[in-house]
Formats: sequence, structure tokens, C-alpha cells
Amino acid sequence: MEMPEEPANSGHSLPPVYIYSPEYVSICDSLVKVPKRASMVHSLIEAYALHKQMRL
Repeated sequence: MEMPEEPANSGHSLPPVYIYSPEYVSICDSLVKVPKRASMVHSLIEAYALHKQMRL
């Protein structure tokens, strides 16, 4: 079994990314396997004020 290649920036982790748009949330909310998950996640991010710690 082959081992996956190391990323070019090995040892340096990139910060997480959060993308939000009402249209994207609506589309994701309509997925049958995870209904309303996008709305719930965004609501939690706002409830815990995590969006205030994000760099735009």
C-alpha cells in the first residue's frame, strides 16, 4: 500500500476556512442525509460568537 504524498507545506498547518452565503446554506440544508445541518452549524457559530474571531 502506497503512503499518500506529504503536502508541499509539510509541518505548517493552514488555518481553517469558513464560507457562508444564504444561498449556499439553503442548498446544503436541502440535502437529504444532513437536513438543516448548515443552518444549525451557522447558528452555533453565531451563538458562540466565533464569527467575531474570524479574519475576513
